[in-house]
Amino acid sequence: PALRLPVPALRLPVPALRRKQAGLTAGTPEQIVTNAAFHEFFLAAAGVAGALIGLLFVAISVTPAAASGKPGHLYQQIRAAAAMSMFLDALVVSLLALIPGGQYLGNGSSVLAIVGLTSTAALVITVARTPDPSRTAWQYGRTMMLFAAVLAVYGLQLASALGMNAATADTAQVKNQAILVIIMFLMGVTRAWEVVGAAKPRVLSVLAHELRPASPAIDAEKQ
Repeated sequence: PALRLPVPALRLPVPALRRKQAGLTAGTPEQIVTNAAFHEFFLAAAGVAGALIGLLFVAISVTPAAASGKPGHLYQQIRAAAAMSMFLDALVVSLLALIPGGQYLGNGSSVLAIVGLTSTAALVITVARTPDPSRTAWQYGRTMMLFAAVLAVYGLQLASALGMNAATADTAQVKNQAILVIIMFLMGVTRAWEVVGAAKPRVLSVLAHELRPASPAIDAEKQ
């Protein structure tokens, strides 16, 4: 009889096992974005980003201070630039994820993160070199905290993008990119809200005003 030697069980490394369970083909690490679940998300995100960019252009057109170029309108220009940067980043990341093969998402997201870090640092330097006496210390500190949050988002994006190019890359990096896209939407909407002049939204105050009963004097005037 033929001699049969025991064949050791094939043990896949964790990243490879995750790819096999997800039905993904072997290749470069960035090919993990070919998963259909991510395709649907990034397709919707691209549509949302395009719509928000269009609305931001409308907001800038009705808010001349955001695009006047005058020194007194510096903070409005910074808000508009920050919102546009967030929306464009989310749009380009989503479009790169939709390219068949997915080999562009890692490198493309890395470039976007570096550009975002550089542009945000330039805005911070601009604000630091252009003091505004009309702004309080709290307003100045709040602006700097928002800049720090933007820098943190771009830093996380860069770390996730570099992880996608590593040999141990898996779907976790793509999920991080998707979460960061959502965060960019939220931060961009916040900046755009301030562009149109609603820097301090008081939702509770508005609701209280609507629910407050009218005074007798006002009722008499109406009659």
